[in-house]
Amino acid sequence: MLAYRVTNFLADVTTNVSRDAVKAFEEKGAVKPGQMLMMPNGIDTDKFIFSDALRIKIRSREGVRAGERVILAVGRFAEAKNYPGLLHAFASLCKSDSDLTLWIVGDGGLRETLVALVNSLDVSQRVKFFGVRNDVAEFYSAADVYVLSSLWEGFGLVVAEAMAAERVVVASDCGGVKEVVGNEGILVCPGDSDELAAALRKGLDMDSVSAAAMGKRARQRVIDNYSLDTIVKKWVELYQP
Repeated sequence: MLAYRVTNFLADVTTNVSRDAVKAFEEKGAVKPGQMLMMPNGIDTDKFIFSDALRIKIRSREGVRAGERVILAVGRFAEAKNYPGLLHAFASLCKSDSDLTLWIVGDGGLRETLVALVNSLDVSQRVKFFGVRNDVAEFYSAADVYVLSSLWEGFGLVVAEAMAAERVVVASDCGGVKEVVGNEGILVCPGDSDELAAALRKGLDMDSVSAAAMGKRARQRVIDNYSLDTIVKKWVELYQP
């Protein structure tokens, strides 16, 4: 924050990715109120889009059984992402549901710790670690519910990607995530594994018609507010004299 206070006078305009982030910088004195503008990240809605063909392909490749539901998480293995909380919530769900699988795409310094936790929770047969992938967009279509268990976030880019792919989203209400999700997802208190498990249960139990309707509304929300075309227009307007 000190660097922002020292260098802010050099810029004509300073931006951040969410209203929550702007507020945090103002409260900490990094910038004066009104000096920083909210400019969200943009999503390639042509790349992140639901495909039934990809859903069938990926689920078949990974041996997903008929009736099995897949929960997907994407992100680096870091403290902020709170994967231990997610794993505890998932293990709780597995006690009463034998048709659940958790897919985690990402990697990082906490990998060994997370693998050990999976083993200690006795869910090693139900959790798949996919590492770093260049085909993440395809994984969204294969999932039934997307989950973000973070303790803190700036924007929540993966949430917007999942919404663009018409997935039911369960996410921590932190940073700018609420701004992205709006009413088209399920928000939970950060760090509460019991609440996260209950929200995942709610998402998984949605009937197919309701889930599909929420997914379509979620995609439209991303198109309207966070598509590349929308964000490029905002940047162009910002730079126009």
